[in-house]
Amino acid sequence: MAITAYTVALAVAFVLLSPVLPSRRSETSAVVPTAPDPVLYTVARGETYAGIAAGHGISLAQVFALNPELTPLTHVGGQQIVVGLR
Repeated sequence: MAITAYTVALAVAFVLLSPVLPSRRSETSAVVPTAPDPVLYTVARGETYAGIAAGHGISLAQVFALNPELTPLTHVGGQQIVVGLR
């Protein structure tokens, strides 16, 4: 049973990694996807995360997902937060 699970896991890993593995038949290297660049916004004094989210056309949940270090009740003017990805 353990060998079967290992074989399945190995097959799944191979399938998932095959798009980024270099081909033996080609001379070009594989294209490795890179992370998108963050769109930063500087929080002004007195602004709320909800207001910033609305101004950038994203939800408040997206603001917190893009900035896991934020807490809902604390924000500082001059702090930079991520409001999107390009």
